Amino acid sequence: MGHVPMAGLAVPSWELALGAAVHAVAHTASRLRPRHTRGPEHEHRSPRASPGLMPLLGRDVQHGGLRVRLLANPRGSCARCEGVHAMETMATALRRYFDESGFGEDGGYASDWVDFKLGPLPFPLPNTEARKRAVRFHDLHHVLTGYRTDLTGEFEISAWEIGAGCGDFHAAWVLNLSGMTGGLLTAPVRTWRAFVRGLDEQSTYGRDYEALLERNVEDLRAELGIGAGPHRAGLGAALRFAAAITAGAVVGSLMMLVLVSPITLALWWRGRRAKAQALAAAP
Repeated sequence: MGHVPMAGLAVPSWELALGAAVHAVAHTASRLRPRHTRGPEHEHRSPRASPGLMPLLGRDVQHGGLRVRLLANPRGSCARCEGVHAMETMATALRRYFDESGFGEDGGYASDWVDFKLGPLPFPLPNTEARKRAVRFHDLHHVLTGYRTDLTGEFEISAWEIGAGCGDFHAAWVLNLSGMTGGLLTAPVRTWRAFVRGLDEQSTYGRDYEALLERNVEDLRAELGIGAGPHRAGLGAALRFAAAITAGAVVGSLMMLVLVSPITLALWWRGRRAKAQALAAAP
């Protein structure tokens, strides 16, 4: 029987050194979690140091129709357990993802505008046809990779998609390059690891979307190599990462200038007011 491959990273010491160097460059903008200062009874121990978990790591655990695999968390802090029903389709998993994320039944694809929140600040983003074409596959990647929809998770999946490739989806390249650069400032090591992971895995961009919805989640992950790990990188990956960050800084700066321009803000406000009036007039 197959298994549910999950994200696992084996990071050599030189990668940790690279991550530390990147973090030092972005230190003034970094938001780091404080270290635990409580006693050992409250300490979050790594599964690598936990004898009780060692026999389970890398092995399948079956309970009814649910099959999961335990691997070391990419963050290195605790074991990550993620599972899907063995026969669950992508369509079923996607509907659950929409519900859990509060995106509505259609994922918000029909909206004219979407609000991208940078911390507490919302930035209006026009939901263009190019973005609508790309975001459907982007949401599938959330289901397949397990990256969350919070700010850091979006930065991580941006880096993953750049590593895995976005095909001819130009909106995806623009948004992901910008997001990857944002990840460098807020979670540099996790962004680097997501990029390296993407280099070894495949995205769904360019595939038949309707056919993907009918696929079994477990089988599609295996076909795309998602979660196969461990992921190791050399100098070539570091150079590609640096090139992507440089391009992202340029693209992100230009995009921010457009998003905060008076014309964009005026169109966004007009759209919100029209929507509010339509809702008020509805029976």
